[in-house]
Amino acid sequence: PRIHYQRGTLCARAVECDHNRSLNLSVHISMSTNKLELAAVTSPAGEKQYQPVAPGSPTDNMMSPCSKHLAKSRTRGVPLNIKKPAPNTTEYKLSTQVRPLPNPCGDIELVLGSQSSARKDVFHALDWKFKQIAAKIDEKLVRHEDPMEMPVLIAKAKATSLIETLKVSVGQDPVILVTCDQIVLFNNQIREKPESKEQAKEYLLSYGNKAVSTVSAVVVTHLPSGVQKSGVEVATIYWKAIPMGLVNQVVDRGEVLQSAGGFIVEDQDLNPCIKGIDRTIDSVLGMPVGLTVQLMEALVGEVEHQSTGDNSTSTP
Repeated sequence: PRIHYQRGTLCARAVECDHNRSLNLSVHISMSTNKLELAAVTSPAGEKQYQPVAPGSPTDNMMSPCSKHLAKSRTRGVPLNIKKPAPNTTEYKLSTQVRPLPNPCGDIELVLGSQSSARKDVFHALDWKFKQIAAKIDEKLVRHEDPMEMPVLIAKAKATSLIETLKVSVGQDPVILVTCDQIVLFNNQIREKPESKEQAKEYLLSYGNKAVSTVSAVVVTHLPSGVQKSGVEVATIYWKAIPMGLVNQVVDRGEVLQSAGGFIVEDQDLNPCIKGIDRTIDSVLGMPVGLTVQLMEALVGEVEHQSTGDNSTSTP
């Protein structure tokens, strides 16, 4: 679409092909926070089609994470995965939100470099054939002050470790390795897996009637070429009140101790306490399907392009 700049506002004219009608999109850039916001969508007759209501989230008061991420994407090829918030639903379950999809890798062997049962469940829901291997690294040794950067660095460290384990050399069948990491942001603080039941209870109680964001990083690596793509997706969960008795019951079962931020949205007791989620559940589970497919397609395309270039160069 054509883009017009008007002192802090980007206006684009787009055509909706299915209905053969034009829409005017007004996108506002806040000069104080550098945040990109969809202000309104109107028809040529001036009829308003969309006026977003943006509830607050834990990332709102951070030092321009969106701008920092966008700036880095220009140099490292990380796509900024922005999409319209999913409608509120009472079915926060993987079985209702993730359906089988064609594997973008085709016949190339797919390896999920994660011990997470939630990520494995997402791959099963997609009906993808894959092998699961856990990376053996100390995640606490990989630190970064930017919450958009740290999970990417950890996911890349996992990939580096598994590349040594898989040992795919030139001439062997190729492999596409998927590694991930996730952190949770609450009140501008990074939360990883709780270190004790007491901390897990503290985490859960603090979420009552508030919002918490997950930052999920995905890294896909082609072996043996070493071509790699990475990206980040943020999802925000809005909670109702969480009673103390329910907190004790959830923590005593122990599963939340293995989850970043100390919560599992599919938990039978926690699920009814969710007021809304601005993305689908796969993103909250640390395996955002849309982002993963996008990265896989870009990876396969680049590898095929390189292979075509090599063949054309070697042709007499």
